[in-house]
Amino acid sequence: MSVFYLVRHGETDYSQGKIAQGQTDVPLNAVGLATANSLGLFIANNLNIKFIFSSDLLRCRQTCSAIVEKIKYSINCETVSELREISLGVFEGRPIKELELSRKESNDYNAYVPEGGESFNRFTDRVMTWFRKEFASFENALIISHRGTISVITDRATNKNEFDIKELLKQGNIVVIEACSVDEYRISKIIKLGETI
Repeated sequence: MSVFYLVRHGETDYSQGKIAQGQTDVPLNAVGLATANSLGLFIANNLNIKFIFSSDLLRCRQTCSAIVEKIKYSINCETVSELREISLGVFEGRPIKELELSRKESNDYNAYVPEGGESFNRFTDRVMTWFRKEFASFENALIISHRGTISVITDRATNKNEFDIKELLKQGNIVVIEACSVDEYRISKIIKLGETI
């Protein structure tokens, strides 16, 4: 059975301050860098990662670099634009509450498109088109991405309701996914930093 792992990038000043990031290229803050380094140590000592896919946004690339730096063997990190966070258009760099208010005024959350951004439907299609295309190559792969992207992927797991969504999306947690067939997968467990596996 194929196993792969999902990791959210470390903390940024935007995520800590509840500012909408979207595709704005925000760097990790000191807490985010420390989390990325801790993830790297844990992964290097406990998981046999063979390949890394990462969003091409800076916060994910920095997380990827910290992890690769700790792994003692040569490993590739492929940056993938399809793993980017949803584009929030004019709301990027503004308080998340403003985006939430605007979304509430819409009759259809999934079809809502902020000015200059993308709909949740389009975002989901972008992520899952790439995911389905690459699914067969995920054996012992690590995917480093964003809250929204991980939410889209885990929402399609056959047992998604068995897990707390907040834990699936928490920075520093590792979501372990098992492939059930060529197009189905389930969440096996959530590894929290400091736990033994």
